[in-house]
Amino acid sequence: MTKTNSNISIFDLRIDLSDLIQNETIQSLSPIDLIEFIIKDYFSYLDKPFGKTGSKIERDKELKTIIAKYYGIDGRVYSKEEIALLTDKTLERVRQQLVSFNKLILAILNGENKDFKIQTDVCKVILNFQKEISQFKVLSKTKLKVTLFQNFGIPEDKIKNEFLSALFDIIEIKERTPIAHHLRNNTFLFSDKAVSIDIFLEICYLVYIFLEKNTIATEIEDIIIDVKRTNTKFPNDLIEIACNQIEEIEQVVSEDKTRYQLKFQDLSNAKDMAYRFLMQKGEFIKLAELIKEINHLLHKSKSPKKVTRSISSQLVTDNRFTAQGKSGFWGLTEWEGNNETLFGLISNTLLHYNKPLNKKDIFTHITKDRPQIPIKSLDTILYDKTRYSKLDNDCFILNEWRDIYKAKIVKTERRNTYIKSNPIKEQIKNQAIQLMKENGDETFYLNSIVNALNSKFGYSRAAVYGVIDKNDEFLKKDDDNGKKLVSLNTTLVSDNIKNKTTSVFVSYCWENKQHQDKIVSFVEFLRIKGFNADLDVRIMQEETATDFNRLMHKGIKNYDKIIVILSEGYKRKAEAFEGGVGKEYRYIQNSIDKEPKKFIFASFIPVTTANLDLITPLDFQSREVVDLKKDERNSFQYLFSKLTDTKQYNFSDVAGNTPLVETITIKPFTLSDY
Repeated sequence: MTKTNSNISIFDLRIDLSDLIQNETIQSLSPIDLIEFIIKDYFSYLDKPFGKTGSKIERDKELKTIIAKYYGIDGRVYSKEEIALLTDKTLERVRQQLVSFNKLILAILNGENKDFKIQTDVCKVILNFQKEISQFKVLSKTKLKVTLFQNFGIPEDKIKNEFLSALFDIIEIKERTPIAHHLRNNTFLFSDKAVSIDIFLEICYLVYIFLEKNTIATEIEDIIIDVKRTNTKFPNDLIEIACNQIEEIEQVVSEDKTRYQLKFQDLSNAKDMAYRFLMQKGEFIKLAELIKEINHLLHKSKSPKKVTRSISSQLVTDNRFTAQGKSGFWGLTEWEGNNETLFGLISNTLLHYNKPLNKKDIFTHITKDRPQIPIKSLDTILYDKTRYSKLDNDCFILNEWRDIYKAKIVKTERRNTYIKSNPIKEQIKNQAIQLMKENGDETFYLNSIVNALNSKFGYSRAAVYGVIDKNDEFLKKDDDNGKKLVSLNTTLVSDNIKNKTTSVFVSYCWENKQHQDKIVSFVEFLRIKGFNADLDVRIMQEETATDFNRLMHKGIKNYDKIIVILSEGYKRKAEAFEGGVGKEYRYIQNSIDKEPKKFIFASFIPVTTANLDLITPLDFQSREVVDLKKDERNSFQYLFSKLTDTKQYNFSDVAGNTPLVETITIKPFTLSDY
């Protein structure tokens, strides 16, 4: 181990940890190969007893065991804690030995050690590798293999992970894995000491959440703006590095512009997958075909996820999607002009030509833009006598044109006097009655009822006008200005239509019995106050095998209001995406912007700045939290106002005129009186 060569002075008696490497082979070896030679040479030195005391021999044996097991050089990789148990040493002792070893090899590489040396050319290769890889600042470990091959010519099959890990520790490259649930597949290598690891991991979390909500490819400028809303001091270059290094993010290049999006298989739900696919396809598609294409993409990515026909119920409730009438085709709402119903298509065709048309002309015009429309469906709708009339020349007109073409209208006799009841009309009638009962007034303007039902349930205004006009449950009269007023005929309205109470689901974290008892007591208090309040414990009493995922999803989707009781345990589990709280946290993240009045965050402990930091998860920190302890002194009026959507302050209407302000006249400038 102490041999000399022509490049070394005969007085240099340091141990050479690279004497097994031939000079002519150095350039053909990778930095990983060279570190392997160095470590194995160092192990040979540790094994030799010559010139060592008994205690030195034991220390060297201990050091070799710790290094070999930590990096997995002799087999399995062990953690520091496991090595401490195996060697009967303290965890701190194990840590110190590893740190000392890494500092020793680095000092030898830099020529700063008096006992050991390494050939100059070997040092140059390793230190050049350190310099090159430090330019990345942060590098994803999953992309490391590609980088090693592209930048250093190291093929994947030549990478020995045990010596690569040792090399990174020696040249001071830190390895970290985020604790956030959705970033669990990422491990990052930090080569720049100036980069704050905590700040970078927080940036990764914010980038992921933003792209998860956006669904489609987003430009880096928009990502930077959104992330820096949390902290304006976040460096732009770290945000861009996060976009390029997070495993679940991919680049989309179009028109020489690079955009970023989550990989298809990493989108959080089937609706987002459908939105991404439709956005890229750019045209309406049958539901069965949509499901098939999404599952094909998931299969190609080796994802275990699978989409079923239940996605249809999700598309119906998401305003990003629209169906083409009853054709079975789905597309995006933003594609204006392509989502007309079949009734609308026929009516607009007749209006477009402004004359009677036969079936062939009508269908040709419609299928030119909508070739996937089923002809049978159009044929059925065209014979709807409430909308269209047939003329004796086999042409069709809108019913509004009947007075013009009344001599040509084909007269048919009704063969069946039985008229089938219309369930939609019955539903509109009941909703109108319930609306009037809930608001308590005796008389309403017809226009107000129509607008309310149209806004709340999506009923067409014409349908609501027709139902109220033709049902005796509603009494109609005109006011002094000729506007239609409506009141309920109390002798005909069924008592079965009752006022609806607010349904409330209380969400919380199971922490301890005292907290659990307080939650149960709170729910009982709400029920006594007239709110249909629920929590998981009450529902579990009514089921023998509760599905907690379904229970949680039902609680968020089906209740009018969700009260989230914040606590330290809730924050911890939410941010770690742990258990039911973690899944619920994800649901609320995706829903709260669409339903801002549905969620109420509350606390049993006083809402102070310090307490808010302890109990509020990252994504809720900008949201209002109701201080229940404080509100109790006011008979919970603030909480009740939020549960019932009642304004606490009734402000006056804005007056037509503002106060007059007297202006001060400026005197002409003169110095005569100065």
